[in-house]
Amino acid sequence: MQNQPILVIGPTGKTSARVATEDLHASVTQSGSNFVADLFAAIARDTLGGRNAQLIDGVQHALGRPPRDYSAFAQTPAQSGAWTQAA
Repeated sequence: MQNQPILVIGPTGKTSARVATEDLHASVTQSGSNFVADLFAAIARDTLGGRNAQLIDGVQHALGRPPRDYSAFAQTPAQSGAWTQAA
């Protein structure tokens, strides 16, 4: 299977890597249960597979403003110190 982009966003920035769904499944299986690995792999396939790659104007219609990039959204709480401690 083609490698899927996995993106991690934190208060210091973002990091991405391309990971095959099978490798993700194997890694999660080692750390937990096969059920959780199946679930994570299914979510990765469904959300990162490209079927929702087209942009639409739903945010504009719902909120009355243009959408903003997630990294721009995440910078506001990160800069305010809201994410200085791990949960």
